[in-house]
Amino acid sequence: MEAGSSKSNPICLDDSSDDSDDGDKSEASPPKQADKNHLLGQLHAERLDRRRQLHTERLAGRESAGTSSGDQTKESIAPAAAPRVMPNVATATAMKKVRGDLIDLALKGHFDVIVHGCNCLNAMGAGIALTIKKVFPEAYAADCKTSRGERNKLGTISSATVRRNGRDITIVNAYTQYHWRGEGVLTEYGALRSAFRHVKADFSGRRMAYPLIGAGLAKGDWKRIERIINEELAGEDHCLVEYSSSKRKK
Repeated sequence: MEAGSSKSNPICLDDSSDDSDDGDKSEASPPKQADKNHLLGQLHAERLDRRRQLHTERLAGRESAGTSSGDQTKESIAPAAAPRVMPNVATATAMKKVRGDLIDLALKGHFDVIVHGCNCLNAMGAGIALTIKKVFPEAYAADCKTSRGERNKLGTISSATVRRNGRDITIVNAYTQYHWRGEGVLTEYGALRSAFRHVKADFSGRRMAYPLIGAGLAKGDWKRIERIINEELAGEDHCLVEYSSSKRKK
C-alpha cells in the first residue's frame, strides 16, 4: 500500500503543480510583440477614423452655417442695395437748355407755361419781370392781387393765363425772394423749391420754361437752383432758356 500510495501521490502532486504553473504563466506572461502591434494598429486606425468623422462633421456644420449666414446677409443687404429714390428726384426727364428769348419762344408756341421769380413787394421793375409786366400785364395784375410785403408769400405762386396768337400761355409769378434790394444773395432756396413744387402740382404735363430764375439780379447759386428745379419738376417737360436777344417787336 505504501508503494501504491507513493506512486499515486506524486502523480497528483505533479498534475496540480503543472496546472497551477501553467495558469500562472498564462496570466503573468505578456502578450507577444505581434499582438501588441496588432492592437496598436487597431487603436490608431480607430483614432484616424474618429478624426476623419469629426472633421467631416465640422465641415458640414460650417457649410450649413455659411448657407444660413449667406441667406441672412442677402436678405439684409438686398433692401440697402436697391437704388435710393429721394422724393421728387428727376428720373424721367432732366432740364433742357436752349439759348433765346423766353417770351418770344412762348409767343411762338414752344411753351405752355413760363415761370419767373418775383419779390414779395409787387415790384416788377427790372430784368425779365419788367418785360413780362409790359408784354403780359395780366401777370402783373395777378401779382398785385396778392398782399404787398407779406413774407408768407415766399414759396407761393400767382398766375395768369393769357391768349396770344391763338394760343394760351400761363405766366407764373414765383415768390422766390422777399426784396429786390440789399447785399448778398436775395434768393430764398427753400422758397424757390416750394414755388416749383406748386408749379408741378398745378401745371403737370404741360411744357414749362424759365430763365436763370434766382441766379440773375437775386445772385443765387445756379448749380444749386438747377438741382432744386430738376428735383421738383421730376418727369416734366421743362426747359431753361438762357437769354439771347431776338427781333421780337415790342
